[in-house]
Amino acid sequence: MRDSALDTIKRLANALKTSALEGDWQALARHDAEVAELLRQLRPVPQALKAAVEHLRQTHLAAQAVARKEAAQLKQKLQQFSEQQEGLRAYQQMENL
Repeated sequence: MRDSALDTIKRLANALKTSALEGDWQALARHDAEVAELLRQLRPVPQALKAAVEHLRQTHLAAQAVARKEAAQLKQKLQQFSEQQEGLRAYQQMENL
């Protein structure tokens, strides 16, 4: 069990990193759910796996930071688009006068 759990931890850490770097948010969400399920199964975390789980936690935090940054950038772009739309509507109304 520990070898397969260790392999799963390593696979998930790599998958989280790859998904975040590639901007594959659906895959990131799937891997996030897998991490949650794995951690539920491993409670309490065996001593032999603590270092690997800590690495997974750090990778997970880094992936979350990438996702939050992307979400903030998208929010800003949507806000700019909305402001541009308002300006276009005002310009069209002025033309119709």
